[in-house]
Amino acid sequence: MQKKIIAPMKILKVALIALFTSTLLVSCFEDQDDNAISASEISDFVWKGMNAFYLYKDFKPDLANDRFSSNEEYASYLNSYSGPEDLFDDLIYQRQTVDRFSVLVDDYIALEQLFSGVTKNNGMEFGLFRFSSSSSNLYGYVRYILPNTDAQAKGLMRGDLFNAVNGTQLTVDNWRSLLGQDSYTINLATYNDNGTATVADDSVEPTSESV
Repeated sequence: MQKKIIAPMKILKVALIALFTSTLLVSCFEDQDDNAISASEISDFVWKGMNAFYLYKDFKPDLANDRFSSNEEYASYLNSYSGPEDLFDDLIYQRQTVDRFSVLVDDYIALEQLFSGVTKNNGMEFGLFRFSSSSSNLYGYVRYILPNTDAQAKGLMRGDLFNAVNGTQLTVDNWRSLLGQDSYTINLATYNDNGTATVADDSVEPTSESV
């Protein structure tokens, strides 16, 4: 699958990243109808895109221009991750508090249709977090509710949390299929900081409410 990176950046860089991604897709990847792209090739694409355009690059030592002394060291670094998604997540700067909105999408055709105004939406714009770096379970948060949509009519609000869809826990493996349906029920959750200032003991707990 071909992947594009959407990361926060200065306004002047928006046109540059559009040019970068379209050029890189044309120049680096062959016709994918006949040739599959390996995970390492996608990881290479992800790292180079983040290295070139990521707003918080200076805070991530692994994105430094001089991070690798040889191609072999670079390849070994990429291969140390189980897939491009894990690499991308590891390169995000302080996901919980600073960069909460960068995402990696696996369907660039759908993304370009979205940019062109061709989309289908229930009105709930959301983001996803892992429960912890070692867990495959996810929870979602509502980023924005579009006006005059089904999500608004159902009473969803920005900041609402959910951890399951149709009663099934969200994971790194199933969230696309669960949230890609035309109709579904989200199971709401609450954030519990356990009365401390640290995030290590924080948890997301399911409620009996659903939408």
